[in-house]
This record gives sequence, structure tokens and C-alpha cells, in this order.
Amino acid sequence: MLSSILSQGHSLSLRTEQDGVINGKGMDMMHEFMAVLSMVREGTLALLLLGSMALGQTVTFQGLGDLPGGEYWSEARGVAIEGYAVVGASKSYTDLRDAFRWLPGSGIERLGDLPQGASQPQPWGASADATIVVGYMSFPEGGDSSTYGYSWTASEGFFLLPYLHADSTRAYANGVSSDGSVIVGIEQKLTDNQAVRWHVGDSVVVESLGYLPGGNYSQAWAVSADGSCTVGYGKVLDAQEAFRCVDDGPMEGLGDLPGGIFKSFAKAVSQDGSVIVGYGTTAEGSQAFRWDESNGMVGLGQETGSAEGVSGDGSVIVGNGRGEYRVFIWDADNGT
Repeated sequence: MLSSILSQGHSLSLRTEQDGVINGKGMDMMHEFMAVLSMVREGTLALLLLGSMALGQTVTFQGLGDLPGGEYWSEARGVAIEGYAVVGASKSYTDLRDAFRWLPGSGIERLGDLPQGASQPQPWGASADATIVVGYMSFPEGGDSSTYGYSWTASEGFFLLPYLHADSTRAYANGVSSDGSVIVGIEQKLTDNQAVRWHVGDSVVVESLGYLPGGNYSQAWAVSADGSCTVGYGKVLDAQEAFRCVDDGPMEGLGDLPGGIFKSFAKAVSQDGSVIVGYGTTAEGSQAFRWDESNGMVGLGQETGSAEGVSGDGSVIVGNGRGEYRVFIWDADNGT
């Protein structure tokens, strides 16, 4: 997912060295993908961005609309590969955040009623066909507020994902596999955060992904389409390091870019887990990276700030550029 905020009176600049542009599904010499933007202009409008890496074509934007009632406001947070479906949040009659799914042909639709006492649902990802949506919602009533990750389907509605520990107070579902059987995220206790993974089948089983060696803090942010590789970051003392977990293996640190403080963050992963993207830190500040086993962590240039998404085959990367209101597209042939 690519996201950017455009303030009123500003325009979006998609810059590549050779005026490359974007599109959808990976073909020979033409890598397709979708990106989602949020735009602020007298309210916020969720946008779908489409185009092609072929040179000379233009980027097109499609507004996704807004749920009825309330302030005109919507933001897109996740994209489902099949059918170009999008999930996000909008304000409806209550003027509070409400979850939506957008489908070609049918447009924007509310996901449905929340469990009693819940509010502010935030969708964060969807299965390949968008029949499963994951995210989190708050339960603000009572003495101590709590947050639960959820999984949603049209037939069952919202299902709250279980906590791993009885003394946990918050959990967030951030990523989901293509078939919806693996969900990854974060569970918070009073003393620490830890990356967790939910296995969804006839029942739901939650497990801890652990920590980096010597650490006691971790967050999972994305999972590969096949469910085999989870990525995020962990902390050891003052250092923050991007990680991957492959199947049931241990958490592996991915390192950092040279220079600056030790701080890296893995945000997205290719379909089979072989390519991981995110940001590292150099002497000049944050910089997007691409990681694979052969080359390790490689920076994408100082004009990039953070990689936010990667195509299924790992060949095309999108993210936020340096400076305000900048985004970038990268591929091996054209660079950024």
C-alpha cells in the first residue's frame, strides 16, 4: 500500500528518473500494481491510483467516494489484488470512523454493525479477493479502554481475534495472507509489545513470534501472500531492527543501512517472502530499502524515505519520498 496526504492547495508529484508510471498486475516488461492515497481537500477523499510502468503513460486517479451521512471523509488503507478491491474508513451517520469495502461496479459499502460497545473500526488489510478484511477496533466504555484485532466476512460480520495473554489490553491486526488463514499484528501488555500471528481455521489459534535476540519488543506489520513470511521490527536496547519470521523459525534481524542511528523497519513483503521492503537509516536520515537473501539490505537512494509496498514478484516498489507530499516508484531498470 502506498499512502500520502495531500494538503489543500498542493498537488501530488509522482517522480521517476524517466517519467515511469504505474499499473496493475505484473506482465512481461509491464509490472502492474495498485496504490492507495488519502487526499485532504475540504474533507478527505480516498483515492485509487492506477497506471503502468511503461514509459509515457499517465497516472490516473479514481475517487472511491464516502459513506452516507456525517462529514465527507474517507481514507483507503488496504488493497486486495484480485478485482482491485480497496478497504478503508469513512465517516457515516454517527460522524465517527466506520469501516468500508470498495468494489468495482458496486462502489463503497459499509462493512456492517460493530460488536456492542465497539467504535472506530480501522481496516488495515484484505485477502486476495477481499472477502476477508482485517483491522482493529476500540472498546472505550468502562474503566480501562481496550483494542481488539478483528477479522470480517460478509456472512459472519466482525469476529474479535483472541488475546494471547489474559493481561493484554490492546491488539492490532495489520496484515493477512492471500487466503485469510494467517493474520499478523501486535499485542500490547502493560510492559511490552510483541508480534503475534493468528492461524484461522475451524478455530483461531494465536501465537507469539517472539523477539530479536536480547530484545523484549516487537511488532508484526505484514505477511506474505502465501502466509510463510512475517515482517516487522523489533527493539534491542536503543536499536530498532527490521525482522522476518519464516514459517515457524525464529525472528531474524535484517540489519540496517550504513550510517546514522541503528533504526530499520520492514513494512511489506513479496508474495513468496523472498523480497522485503521498508526503511533504514543513513547519516542523512531515513531511506527506503529492498532486502533479499542474496544482496541483503540495499538502499534505494536518498530521495526515497520509506518503502510502503512491493509487487507480488518483488520487482516494483512504491513508497514515500523525502519531503512533503512526495511519493516514489522504483524498479531495477528505471530506479526511482
